[in-house]
Amino acid sequence: MLKQYLNYKIFTQPFNPELITGFLWQFNLLGLIEEEDNVVIYLIDNTLISESRIKSGLEKLKKEKFNDFIFELLFTKKLENSL
Repeated sequence: MLKQYLNYKIFTQPFNPELITGFLWQFNLLGLIEEEDNVVIYLIDNTLISESRIKSGLEKLKKEKFNDFIFELLFTKKLENSL
């Protein structure tokens, strides 16, 4: 049976993959891929973790770690099938 999952691409400026990926694992992800200029996370489609919860968590991280930097959050959400 095929399962659907959500795919979010998260872009930040400045891009600090170690800090971002370490933070994102708290959301009980299916997976995470670090790309050249973004991080892709995978969640089960029916998860209780919402885009707004991830976004508010990243905004909190911004206030704690990046006071003097531009920190842009861009999400793309996509449903894909997986075995």
